[in-house]
Amino acid sequence: MTNQELFEAYRSDVYRTCYYMLGQAADAEDQCQEVFLTAFRADRSGIDTLKAWLLRIAVNRWINLVKRRSNLRTKLSHHAHLLIGKAERTPEDQAEQQQVKLYPTE
Repeated sequence: MTNQELFEAYRSDVYRTCYYMLGQAADAEDQCQEVFLTAFRADRSGIDTLKAWLLRIAVNRWINLVKRRSNLRTKLSHHAHLLIGKAERTPEDQAEQQQVKLYPTE
């Protein structure tokens, strides 16, 4: 089965699975695309049930995504003190600060 045939045959199943897990269309589309990229790069010669294999890739990618998000939340909560008071300055603030340096008031 070619990559195009694989995509055409299983895209709706993979997308529905991704949408069910993620709950947002844009995230599901991105995840679906990543699933098929993974499948296109893999050796499919020993795979008997392609649909189950593709859905397993989707679930594994979702599990990894949830772990990464959880790890990020944990890191942010443990190191929140490092973020306090370090808001990014807007370009307008930076320009104003530069102007004050160049033309100080008397």
